Amino acid sequence: TLTVAVDDIVRCAPGTPFICDGLKKATRLNGKIGDLRYWDEDNECYKVHFEGGGLESMRAKFLRILFELPKET
Repeated sequence: TLTVAVDDIVRCAPGTPFICDGLKKATRLNGKIGDLRYWDEDNECYKVHFEGGGLESMRAKFLRILFELPKET
């Protein structure tokens, strides 16, 4: 799977697929794939939807853009 780190300069479009990495508190989300819904300017974080769950607020440093989704097994 090819990923690229998101930094504070990059603003991604809605629907961009992400994988979470490096979370210390919400470790249940590490390795989970989600898609961007919108940028929350007031809180300076992305709102990301995860399969089987609702929206989560995510800081850019914990997101990696997915360019190739893993194949289903």
